[in-house]
Amino acid sequence: MKLALMVCVLTLMIGGVRAGEASGLTSGNEFLRQCSGLMQAVDGGARDPETLMRGTMCTGYMTAFSEMALMLPESMKTFCIPEDASLLQTVRVAIKFLSQRPELLNKAVLPGLIVGFTVAWPCKK
Repeated sequence: MKLALMVCVLTLMIGGVRAGEASGLTSGNEFLRQCSGLMQAVDGGARDPETLMRGTMCTGYMTAFSEMALMLPESMKTFCIPEDASLLQTVRVAIKFLSQRPELLNKAVLPGLIVGFTVAWPCKK
């Protein structure tokens, strides 16, 4: 059951490019734009509807990404998000990693997030 759910989530995240295009989360640049909206709202900045909507898109994407990571079999895991890490911490890790690597910004965001999380939170074997 978990394997079937994991396959569905991975298919939607990796294969759902058209859905990602609609949400604006296909590239590192778009991810930063969306997630910067979330951080502005959290840090007490912008409260306009567009910024809040961008933040909502980021929240959904990062929630799905984190849940997908939890469902991977141990043999496939390259990163392990700490149990006590909040959603906002995962967003901050992603923003920091992508912001420091401009060569990733015009590429698909998912591989960049995987690399970033592997650097930040490698699994202890």
